[in-house]
Amino acid sequence: MTDEITEFDIAFSAACLWEHFLENIDDYSYYRNRVGMAQFRDSVCQLARPVEEAYNHVVEVYQYDDSFDWEFVPLFVNMCVNPHSIELRPDYLSLLDGELPND
Repeated sequence: MTDEITEFDIAFSAACLWEHFLENIDDYSYYRNRVGMAQFRDSVCQLARPVEEAYNHVVEVYQYDDSFDWEFVPLFVNMCVNPHSIELRPDYLSLLDGELPND
């Protein structure tokens, strides 16, 4: 079982997510231009706990061992986040379960 998610974990996840979104800002320009940068940043930060929970899930279930920031965050965003609204897809864990092999 994974450890409890701490405030540091949430802050670290938010920073990794924000870095990913900034590095790929053109992919999210529709949303950013519609709501502004402050709301865009807030929407990204709202994904911090779900990305941490999802990472803990894939580590526990699939023994996932790729890096969190460079491998898992982009996978999570591409599979689990609507790029036009920066909202978490309600079935995000099942989307990950369908993508990762169960060894």
